[in-house]
Amino acid sequence: MVKKPTLILLGIMAVLIAFAVYTQKNPSILKGDSTPTATKIPSPLSDWKLDETRLIKYEDPQGKSISLRMGKDFSNWSIDQNSQTPADAGKVTQLISELQSLQPVSKLESSTDESAMGIGTQSKKITLVDGSGSTKEIVIGEKTATGSGYYVKVADVIYIVNTYALQNITDLLTMDSMIKKTETPTVQVSETPKP
Repeated sequence: MVKKPTLILLGIMAVLIAFAVYTQKNPSILKGDSTPTATKIPSPLSDWKLDETRLIKYEDPQGKSISLRMGKDFSNWSIDQNSQTPADAGKVTQLISELQSLQPVSKLESSTDESAMGIGTQSKKITLVDGSGSTKEIVIGEKTATGSGYYVKVADVIYIVNTYALQNITDLLTMDSMIKKTETPTVQVSETPKP
């Protein structure tokens, strides 16, 4: 004789098998409202090949402008200010890496008043130029109301970029940071003879 709990389990199993067969023949029954998942916003420089960059120009309305130009040998960088001062290649590589990894927090869909975001003629600008003369301009606006990001305009699209990430980039774009440090020669100290 079959016990009552076994019959209940067999009944539940039969209902589940019938439901599985029915949903395979009618898949639309399982479609429901789903919550959209957040998608990653592409980098504003995703279409720019940073390894082909030949000139990086930073313009600050307060007069802290700097230009970094790749040399004819495609390995050395120099600072185009008053002289052909060599730039620290490690710092330039770090700058390019920071620009490559620049990931926006959000992308503004509607075009609002750019001057309210600090985007205009008095904005900081980073201009990238490649070997063929193509340019990409990054216009840096003001901080957001919360202070956690900056408004950044690239190719007529306005993004909000993390404050820390953008601060790393602008901190690198200074003369003090980019000038190649000269190595100090070491002086050999010899012992004085004892009398």
